[in-house]
Amino acid sequence: DERHPTVASGALDEPTDELFSRLVSARVAEALNGNVTTQVVMIPSLRDVAHDPVFPQPPLGAELRVPDAVLRLPNPALFTINEMVVGVCTADIVKAMTSEEVSRGLAGDRIRVLVAHLLQQRSFFPIFPPPPGSQIDYTQAHALAMRQAPDILIVPSELRYFAKEVNGTIVINPGR
Repeated sequence: DERHPTVASGALDEPTDELFSRLVSARVAEALNGNVTTQVVMIPSLRDVAHDPVFPQPPLGAELRVPDAVLRLPNPALFTINEMVVGVCTADIVKAMTSEEVSRGLAGDRIRVLVAHLLQQRSFFPIFPPPPGSQIDYTQAHALAMRQAPDILIVPSELRYFAKEVNGTIVINPGR
């Protein structure tokens, strides 16, 4: 994480891909050793120092030595688990939308209204132009589209954690 004190201070004593391989990939491989029933999904974060800091992001690269049993997906991603569609977007879209959305006189749950924009517009990032510092590559805008409304949408944010039902989708912010 780019905000970790050791990373932020520049005090790392090994390349970030080696650090990722040692601290993440090796531990995942150990956890999966002999386990044929567990499926691990890895999706990059914009704060990962061992990956491209542009959104949307491609899957984690081979140089990180992620075990073959791990499903490496892009950010954002839609995938299916036992007929349930899950969407994940690690860009802090909820926080970005709080500063961009303008509404007056609307009563009710503001977070629910903001998340409804994602689902109604079928976009993981429905803001244009993007807020400053958003790291958006609009040449890859097609990757921001939600092909369908997910059953579960995971949107980590610096805002307070929540779990809400919005337009038939369970939306979860586990926090950062």
